[in-house]
Amino acid sequence: MKYDFLSQPLAVASAMVSRSGMMWFLLTCFAASDKKIRISIIVCAIVQVVANLITIVQIIVQCGPNPYHAVRTPLPSGACSILTELQTNRVQYFHYMWTPLPEDGSVKCQSPTVQTTVGFVQGGMSMTSA
Repeated sequence: MKYDFLSQPLAVASAMVSRSGMMWFLLTCFAASDKKIRISIIVCAIVQVVANLITIVQIIVQCGPNPYHAVRTPLPSGACSILTELQTNRVQYFHYMWTPLPEDGSVKCQSPTVQTTVGFVQGGMSMTSA
């Protein structure tokens, strides 16, 4: 189970790199062609990279502390005197995808419907930009 979850971001990334390579090839083929074709290829490449990166981040950070609170910490001296919000490092909770959640309820993972919805949107965007 562990390697299944670890391979998911890599599978999305490898497909993204493959599609980006094909779009780069098309861009070089149509370099002397109409400007609208080149722009549409570039826009499709940007859309599919962004959609896939969001999917990868969502896969990795879907588990986190319960309740989730932002931590307010001042910036180091010499920087602006405003406060910045530092989010809890949700990447360290990724292992809860294959290990049991604590009994005390201190860790919570997103509903599977969230990942299903993100997967459908990512798949649709990847399909339209391919």
